[in-house]
Amino acid sequence: MVMSMGDDGKEKGRGEGFGPAGGPVVVPRPPTVRVIIVAESPSPSLIPIYKVSRTFDEESARRMIFAAGEPGRLLVRVQRFLREMWDAQEDEKMAQLHKLFRYGHLIYLSPSPQDEGREGGKDTVRAEVDALLEEGVQGIVALGDVAKNWVRTNYPPEGLLFVFLPQPSNHVSSWFPSYLERTGRERGTDALAIRDAMAVQIDKLVRLCTAL
Repeated sequence: MVMSMGDDGKEKGRGEGFGPAGGPVVVPRPPTVRVIIVAESPSPSLIPIYKVSRTFDEESARRMIFAAGEPGRLLVRVQRFLREMWDAQEDEKMAQLHKLFRYGHLIYLSPSPQDEGREGGKDTVRAEVDALLEEGVQGIVALGDVAKNWVRTNYPPEGLLFVFLPQPSNHVSSWFPSYLERTGRERGTDALAIRDAMAVQIDKLVRLCTAL
C-alpha cells in the first residue's frame, strides 16, 4: 500500500491510482522534508480532491492536498486561535507556519478511509517515517489522539520536537479559545488549562517552523 512517493516511487505511485471504490491517498513529498505531519486517515469528503490532484504535476498536487486537507485546516484554525487570543505576533507566526507547505510531508496512518483503525499499513508508515528521520527531519506534528499515541509509542522525544494537536475537524470554531473554555466548563474540566495547553502546542509548532 503506497502512502507517499519520492523519486524512487514516482511511477509506481502514479500507477496505483484510485479504483472505483477509492484507493490509498498518495501524497507527493516536497523536495526537502523537514517536518512530518501524521494524521489518522483522510476524510471521505476530500477523496474527490485527491483524485483530481493526481492529474496535475506533483508539486501542484501536493499543494492542492495540503490546502484541502489537514495542513490547510490546521493553518486556518491556528490563525483563528491566535486572533481570538489577541496575539500581537499573529502575522509573524502565520508567516512561519506557512513553511509547512514547503517543508512538510503529510502521512496517513490509514491512507484509505475504509482502512481506518486497521493495523496492516502501520509498519509501512513506520518504515517511511524512519527513512525520513534519517534524512534530517526536525519534528513531527501529530493530529488527533490516534496519531499522538502512535508517535509516542514508536519514537522517543530525544532529538526531535513533537507537536500534538487535535485533528482539525470541519468545525472551525472547535479550536476557538472561547469554545474550548465553554466546553471545558460544560464537562467539568479546567477550561483555562485546556486553552493554555493548546497555546503551548501552537507555540511549539511556530518554533519548529521558525527553525526550518
